[in-house]
Amino acid sequence: MDTASWYAISLGSLIVVSIFTYVLLSIIFPIQRRGKILFLRYLAYPQVPKYLRRSGETSWFDIIVLSMFLGANAIVLSVGVSDIAGFIKRSGLISIINLVPLFLGGQMNIIASKCGLGLRTYTRIHRWLGNIAIVEGLLHAIVSISKKTPDLNLRTNVAGLVAASVFLAIPVSSILRQRLYEAFQAVHFTLSLVVLITLYLHIPNRITVPPAAYLLASSCLLVFIGCIRFVLVIYRNTGPGQFLNRSSVQLITFKTSTGESISVSDAIHLHIRLSRGWKHRAGQYVYICMPGVSLTSFSQLHPFYISWWYHDSGYDYAVIILQKQKGFTDRVFSHRGSDFKNGSALATVLEGPYGKELNLDSYGTVLLFATGIGIAGQLPYVTELLEGYNNYEVRTRRIALFWQVDSEIQTALVADRMQQLLKQDTDRILDIHIHVMGNFLSRVTDQGDYVQLGERIDMTYGPLQVRDVIEKEMRQRKGRTVISVCTDDRMSDAIRSLVQSMTDDTISLQELDFCPGPGVLGRTESQAAA
Repeated sequence: MDTASWYAISLGSLIVVSIFTYVLLSIIFPIQRRGKILFLRYLAYPQVPKYLRRSGETSWFDIIVLSMFLGANAIVLSVGVSDIAGFIKRSGLISIINLVPLFLGGQMNIIASKCGLGLRTYTRIHRWLGNIAIVEGLLHAIVSISKKTPDLNLRTNVAGLVAASVFLAIPVSSILRQRLYEAFQAVHFTLSLVVLITLYLHIPNRITVPPAAYLLASSCLLVFIGCIRFVLVIYRNTGPGQFLNRSSVQLITFKTSTGESISVSDAIHLHIRLSRGWKHRAGQYVYICMPGVSLTSFSQLHPFYISWWYHDSGYDYAVIILQKQKGFTDRVFSHRGSDFKNGSALATVLEGPYGKELNLDSYGTVLLFATGIGIAGQLPYVTELLEGYNNYEVRTRRIALFWQVDSEIQTALVADRMQQLLKQDTDRILDIHIHVMGNFLSRVTDQGDYVQLGERIDMTYGPLQVRDVIEKEMRQRKGRTVISVCTDDRMSDAIRSLVQSMTDDTISLQELDFCPGPGVLGRTESQAAA
């Protein structure tokens, strides 16, 4: 063919490809859009009944993923297995394989964080893998014992029985998690090391041959993660002019309309002067260790959201709201009054920051919901959105913050910070709505009363009616809308159910990693003493 023919073919091919691409995209986009709506409505948003799950969220999509993982394990335990001896060998091998990623640790780390895993997802994967590995390990032990009584004069058999016993002890130790978190951490880590050592003694193979090689991989992973954490902790907590961060424990007071100050007894502000600052982002949390608050606190790490940050006298400061509970926070409360000025600030070790930031800045309307201490997770997003709006970096044109509290005095947790944010909001895109459930400070206040605290902040004495406020916001929204949730289980379920019923794909729901647990927060000193 001559040059003209090649040119005609090339031009015609370009036109055909363009038309084909246009037709294909015209078909795919509506299907993708409809598929997203169906996925969210029937799999991502709906939660399994509460009696089938623990506190927290478990969607039907989570159940499907877990079922697929269980199915994969069932297949690998059965395919190619022809007798009991084969099952014993296979179940032990698969149990050890599932143990390997568990030695990344149950605590968030830099590898999981950089992979984009949120804390809730990471801990759920850790728990699922652990439970399956334990079941497979116990199956291995039970079938082995039923086939042949083990000779306890052999080291391998004794080690195997010890490993099986520890497998039983690990889920039992989880009872300590809610009541004695520090003890649970120590016990869980110790039991994990015992499993690793006893399994190594139980397996007769050389260390470079499976399944012993998988135990070697677990050990290497544990050491590697430990070294990375150690290096990052040293880097984060040392800086020019200051070794270790220092913390000031500051009281929170509620200021009445008459000028009276009432102390909050079960919450404080922890101002941390950072030895080495970082770029603060919404959604960040840090693990805190304060060696001086008790004899055992040097070995304890606890995660907390950074509520806000500021710069003063050449230092960066991070502020954390601590709710008084048993254990670590209770001991921190005993150091109230520790301050930078009098030299009594507490040495503080930080690990992090970690956290997966929610993408809220691409939405025209942002609705933020919080209950109790959950306000600590939402305020940084208000800060970022206002800064982005003032710098013409975000699409947000309206922000509405809804906060439900158990007690009126609880509003003191962030009262000053809210006023600062309202001052930054020069174009008046932020509205704050507070709902007080009970423990009103005024005797003349009744359920249902409404008070306008300012032009853009109001207080309602009664529960937050989720459906009413969201439907109202939908009527006046600007552009695409996102609903961000950091609430207790009851309100989270209500919001999720409402969003699920909406067919509009321009409305999204996002949830923060930490959610408030049960328990009333916000008591006065007199109430605490009563």
